[in-house]
Amino acid sequence: MKTKALPCLLAASIILIAGCLPSLHPFYTSKDLIKDDRLIGAFGEDKPESQPDETWTFSAADEDFYQLEMSAPKKEEPGKINVVGRMEARLFKLGKQTCLDLKPTHDLLENEFSGWYQTSFIAGHVLFKVLKIDDQALTLSRPDYEWISKHLEKNPGALAHKRDDGRLILTDSTARLQAFFLKHDKEIWGDPGKMVRLKN
Repeated sequence: MKTKALPCLLAASIILIAGCLPSLHPFYTSKDLIKDDRLIGAFGEDKPESQPDETWTFSAADEDFYQLEMSAPKKEEPGKINVVGRMEARLFKLGKQTCLDLKPTHDLLENEFSGWYQTSFIAGHVLFKVLKIDDQALTLSRPDYEWISKHLEKNPGALAHKRDDGRLILTDSTARLQAFFLKHDKEIWGDPGKMVRLKN
């Protein structure tokens, strides 16, 4: 299967992260959590002699999660970067697979929007399968949104969900989410996306 750049746009700190499949509930339980400090560092698209369009920087935060900061170059100010999102990142085991659950934090929203407006935002969970972490790269696969959407249209009882302006949002429990992803492991994942480890 061909590996390509990660296709998920992360310039948002709310439930609707473009191109990804949000869930109201986490994809992990506390007993599923693992640590792998090879995740710590900065990753981005491999673009020789230029700055990556987007950089993911993982740092140690708490005993059960990492802090993920996403940044992108300021188009109007060459050489400067803009933080576009911060997330809590948790590694966990789903069956034999290592996965990554990302949940946005609201710190950026607090700086950008008034208090009452913030209450309309819900921090959803986004899932990735971790295919590889090493000194050179981070390779992930995200759920195939189109496959899941079509499957749930044909089998609406397979997983609790809702559609908001046509956008699919998973609303089922963690246990049922895990069972669904394990059952459809061979069909549910999209093409791998690779980010190279960036040098300091």
